[in-house]
Amino acid sequence: MELVIASSNTQKVFQIREILKEIAPRATVVSLFDFPDYALPPYDPAKTIAENALAKAHDAAKTLQKCCLSEQWGLMLPSISHEIFHGDSKVEQIKAILNALSGKSEHERTAFIESSVACVSPNGKERIVTGRTEGYIADSERGKGSSDFDSIFIKHDYAKTLAELTPSVRSRISPRRKALEKLIGFFETL
Repeated sequence: MELVIASSNTQKVFQIREILKEIAPRATVVSLFDFPDYALPPYDPAKTIAENALAKAHDAAKTLQKCCLSEQWGLMLPSISHEIFHGDSKVEQIKAILNALSGKSEHERTAFIESSVACVSPNGKERIVTGRTEGYIADSERGKGSSDFDSIFIKHDYAKTLAELTPSVRSRISPRRKALEKLIGFFETL
């Protein structure tokens, strides 16, 4: 089985490829780097992350005539308006989140990272799954060399931010892995 990771994000492609090596070792995994003339449709902020993942997987599968997998994720903060995220850089977003949650209890800093993965075959057979890692936002940034919100997110039952954890631990608890693991049975039907 050949799977195309419908992404041109180097880090995302690497992480998905590493997870698939473990959970779907017989799959031949390629990415959009192997199809330089194809461009994904833009992210639509009016859609959910699941709807965006599905739209991208459908577009790639139809255009490339291959089984395509697309993943979208988001940091969910029930106690904060998501308007603070729009249009700002990650550095500005992190600063805004920390300011908005300053002085709040751990319960009020509850957060989760959600990953939606869609897999679509060229004939339109589809499956969409979601994985979630629950935790809370730290009082300040901790850890370096991470991407996105890893430096402020602490998974429940851990005392460190994701940025402070080893790559193997981060991979094991990631919502992306949790979602991809739910696709194993679907992969077998392709």
